[in-house]
Amino acid sequence: MAVAERLEAEARELGKETRETQEWRLGHVRDSLATLTVALRNAAHTGPQSHEDGLHSFFPDEYPGEPARERDPWLDYRAQLDVLAFLTVGDMVMYDVAALVLGRERRELPRDVWPAYMSLVDRELAAHEPQSPEVAPARVLDLTLREARHRLVAHRLVTQSALFTWDRDHIPTPVMVNPAGLPDAYGLLRDANARLLVPMHAPAGYTYGGWADLVDWIIRRAGDLDGQGRDLVRRAFRLGEYELPPVADLAESVLELVTAAVTHPIAPEADAAENPGAAERA
Repeated sequence: MAVAERLEAEARELGKETRETQEWRLGHVRDSLATLTVALRNAAHTGPQSHEDGLHSFFPDEYPGEPARERDPWLDYRAQLDVLAFLTVGDMVMYDVAALVLGRERRELPRDVWPAYMSLVDRELAAHEPQSPEVAPARVLDLTLREARHRLVAHRLVTQSALFTWDRDHIPTPVMVNPAGLPDAYGLLRDANARLLVPMHAPAGYTYGGWADLVDWIIRRAGDLDGQGRDLVRRAFRLGEYELPPVADLAESVLELVTAAVTHPIAPEADAAENPGAAERA
């Protein structure tokens, strides 16, 4: 997977920069990004294995000359585990990026640094530096990778059932769904859509096709959504359905955020004793 190669290249570059500057929070980003690269490669390997096994079992006529075989459910479990590992390590990358930027801003670090970082993104960067390269990928990841961590790993809801399908790269795609909540959730999505700079025409009546189209539209334009708009989307996901975007797209957003965040300037009053190398980078 091409994005895995670029993730590794960025991690190696951060390793060199960390050694030069001795900025320890940058080293944390390097470590978690390198680990994410491994998780992504694992998912890109086991996912297609699971997918191929499923096709061979359910459509044996597509494999002439090969003996019929039973489905191996353990291939699915390994593939699903690698996706969950990717989501967990991805959340670690986001934590380390948030800590890096807040540290450079000389802000106090709360227990959960990501909401504090998103407050900085929404209230300061988006308001005063709307072209900041951190804004769009941070907002996209807030609705995708961060929400995946909640819905699939840390805070699963008993009202939603779990199932797996495959994305375009044949990597398992988790889906959490509550069919009864989808009509009301669609209304929340329409409210969020109205806050976009370029909203999609969304009919008032709910259909599942309309829901899927609107989710896709909003995620692709999540860089336009402020905190209140993203809260509407999160509420819709929790009430109705959350489907993981393609893993490669998540990795692209992580790489975009990391590349932008590591250039975030260090505030002039940086304490060189706490952050060695800051004076040279400021």
